[in-house]
Amino acid sequence: MQAPVEIELQHCYPSSKARSIDASTVSVLSASIAECGLLTPITARKIQKSRAGQMSEAYEIVAGLHRVEAFHQLGRETIPAFVLEADDLHAELMLLDENLCRNNLTPAERASAQVRRKAIYLQLHPETASGATGRGRPKDSCAKSANLSEQPAGPINRFAEDSAEKTGQSERTIHRDVQRGEALGEDALAKVARTSLDKGEELDALARLPIHQRQGLIDRAAKGEVVSAKRSLVNGARAILGSRQEPDDSLDFSPTPPWATRALIERVFPTMNISPASLTSVHEPACGEGHMAEVLREFFPVVTATDIHEYGYGDSVQDFLDDKFEIDADWVITNPPFGDKAEAFVLRALELAQVGVAMFVRLQWLETVGRYEAIFRDRPPTQIAFFCERVPLHMGRWKPRGRTATAYIWLVWIKGRVPRAPFWIPPCQREACARPDDVERFTKSPVIKKEHRLERATSSVIPVASGVVPLQSGDDGLDIPAFLRVGDPACTWRTAVG
Repeated sequence: MQAPVEIELQHCYPSSKARSIDASTVSVLSASIAECGLLTPITARKIQKSRAGQMSEAYEIVAGLHRVEAFHQLGRETIPAFVLEADDLHAELMLLDENLCRNNLTPAERASAQVRRKAIYLQLHPETASGATGRGRPKDSCAKSANLSEQPAGPINRFAEDSAEKTGQSERTIHRDVQRGEALGEDALAKVARTSLDKGEELDALARLPIHQRQGLIDRAAKGEVVSAKRSLVNGARAILGSRQEPDDSLDFSPTPPWATRALIERVFPTMNISPASLTSVHEPACGEGHMAEVLREFFPVVTATDIHEYGYGDSVQDFLDDKFEIDADWVITNPPFGDKAEAFVLRALELAQVGVAMFVRLQWLETVGRYEAIFRDRPPTQIAFFCERVPLHMGRWKPRGRTATAYIWLVWIKGRVPRAPFWIPPCQREACARPDDVERFTKSPVIKKEHRLERATSSVIPVASGVVPLQSGDDGLDIPAFLRVGDPACTWRTAVG
């Protein structure tokens, strides 16, 4: 970086994207500068500004607006500055990084800044939108993010990784802020900033409220009233513990506990005569940070993981519901988004999967006339598997010791198989299907990938859980005598009646 130079304060102008000046911060800076001097020069870029009807050279403050104001209060005429050549997008990106490095941004302000930063970053580096993950950038302080001349050539980091390096925040925090920002929108975030709703839990609850109720709370909070979206959500008729409901634009990231996915493979599949050797390829279209896909890698040689949002784990960013998106996999296994998207996921998966589909859904998902007509009437699942114990899901992370009042099930479709009697997954799977390193790996963001050596059994049937009797080939699991089965040699009653 070039050495700082003295620039005249009268030629310095704030960016149109700059935050408002905090008078108390300026007062503290003034006292510090008067006693110790300016420890860090400001960052500015050259611009053209109209003065007295003529265009002349000026400086736009990229980082250090409060320092500039402190110099004004001290009666200084010049200030040390790093002067850069930067276009509008790079200048705004540097300004955002400067703000995000500060500790006094509220949750709403951080969410707004990260959403804008993501939009700029993807505009500057569109290749990262497909999930590219370069590893060539050295980690550095937020002050160095302004140094365009030192940006290394080579692989470009994906957005969350780059933002983490520039701002010092974790990727999990960045994903959370982006989700909040995209769920609520810029206008709503601007209105709730520094109000009673400007808390992390309040913003999450606000995003789940119906739009009309959400807007009412925002307007009241903007007027200075103390309100709570969290309280409105709990007290409302939608009772969040019994009925998870997400806004239409929510990315809806609730990781599936790893043991719940293993229960599907190790407890449900054996009763359906699905052998380990038959598990060849699977597509996980809502992979998030990899909580389900990474477990599937323990059982399938080929696992493709995608998501509509970049969480840092998937093979690529893809919209599973896009008609142009095709897959090449025997199975589709996922925890689909809540709401109407879940129905679309099931129908799309049944269309694309070559062998079978498994969906992890709420027990309540079996209800509604609309879902019966859209799915279950003509496409009944081959197996409904109920958990005897509750499976806790939490927004944005896996809590190994979490609790819930919501019941979940596995729905399994196998092409060409008739529906079977319901199956109850035995209790205590939370411990039985756990692995020693689960907490270490699956609480990370994204989860830690691990190499798996698959040993294929020669038997056509998986060893079953204690107390579960495997089915013979062709058995549909229904306790019906042979003489009542149409097509069975022992079935003569229909002929006699005819």
